[in-house]
Amino acid sequence: KRQCEVLNIEAQDFKRQCEVLNIEAQDFKRQCEVLKEEIRSKEEQMSQGRIALQCELQAMAAEREGCMVEEELLQSRISELMKEMEELQGGKKSRDSLVNVSEMSKVGQEIQALLMDKQRLSAEVEGLECEKELKSKLVEEIKRFT
Repeated sequence: KRQCEVLNIEAQDFKRQCEVLNIEAQDFKRQCEVLKEEIRSKEEQMSQGRIALQCELQAMAAEREGCMVEEELLQSRISELMKEMEELQGGKKSRDSLVNVSEMSKVGQEIQALLMDKQRLSAEVEGLECEKELKSKLVEEIKRFT
């Protein structure tokens, strides 16, 4: 009888331990679900970030293309002005040397301004290229994790 009582007490103790383990298992399962949801959320954020970066890359490519077109237009205008300068120096436009000097000065200033614009555009294109390279690498890193 005494052994039965001892066994009964041990069985109840074992049952309580099982209940505690069951509660801990359920808690662990809930923690796992929370973590899974956090992971899904982070993956979604990374995917959206990757898409946003790809959109930025497309916009940068369009901006770069615009800069290059503008640069070509500037070069064309510079060429026209250089031709005009040659004509002025040759005296073809006017016999009045003061008018030629004044016009040559204006043309020279315009050429200088256009060259500065061209340099600015070249620097902008270079900056866009660097930014594009960095963002492309970031997109690749994000792809590795999603």
